[in-house]
Amino acid sequence: LIQFASQLIGASVAVHEPLREAELMKSVRPVQNWRRLRTKIMAFIRFQRPLMKKRRRDRSNSFSPQMRRSNSFHLGLRKVRSFVAGGMRREMSFRMMCEVTTRVKKDIATSVNDAQYALKARGMKWWRKIHGGNAGIPPPFNLIQCVWTFIGSMTTHAILSWMNEAIAARSAGELTLIFAPLGALTTLQYNLTAAPPSQPRNALFSQIISMFTVYSLYQFPSLDSWHRTALAPAIVETVTAKLGIIHPPSGASAIAFAADLYGIEHMGVFLLGVCVAITTAIIINNLSDKRQYPTNWPILRAINAMYNSSPNGK
Repeated sequence: LIQFASQLIGASVAVHEPLREAELMKSVRPVQNWRRLRTKIMAFIRFQRPLMKKRRRDRSNSFSPQMRRSNSFHLGLRKVRSFVAGGMRREMSFRMMCEVTTRVKKDIATSVNDAQYALKARGMKWWRKIHGGNAGIPPPFNLIQCVWTFIGSMTTHAILSWMNEAIAARSAGELTLIFAPLGALTTLQYNLTAAPPSQPRNALFSQIISMFTVYSLYQFPSLDSWHRTALAPAIVETVTAKLGIIHPPSGASAIAFAADLYGIEHMGVFLLGVCVAITTAIIINNLSDKRQYPTNWPILRAINAMYNSSPNGK
């Protein structure tokens, strides 16, 4: 029974590709045939008249007036024959053109119906997805974990607020921290501790990409503020997704810097705040028995691998 099932599956897989190629050829061949036929008909119509005129001119020059009068009857018969043959050819061409046109119309109607059916099916699938899936609601934290979240978030923002005051006093109020993305960062660090977006690798490198993107957009003076505000988060989110370092606060910081709310000089201060938040989260989260932050250190692992592979490490 297993052998029969495997042979049946192999036969269905082997037949699938030829069927798909046959369907593709069936949809492409009528269009190609129609184009070739149209080209031939147009070339025949275009070059027929000059050739006929040239033949008549050559015949008129090759015969003398006496031979023309003697052979007028034969020339008339030839003209009648050529006229009848040309009419028959034109009738056959017209009939063939009508058949090809009818076939092309049918193919176009079939393609339109298939496209309408596919669009309708996609719309119904989209409507079903809007109604939601069967995923359950995540469970709430217990009281102890909520206390750890409160302690970690309060401690981190207390340190960041003190650092903001110190930086503002040193710079005469010109430099300040951007607390909105940092608040989103602490939410990830203390509520989604094991999630990939909250890890130090994602938090640090995604913010660096965000700062570099905004700085690059500022190099184009023709871009307005709303252009940068639309382009910056789109570029940052796409690049971080491609590199596997998704971090939601990086989109928020990209909007804040691209909207002229903060200057380029605030970027260094903001990255310093991110590093302080990461350090505080590492210290506080690991004090809990049920938390571990970060879940991995790729840089330290790479350094250990390099050290173990070296002769001195062995």
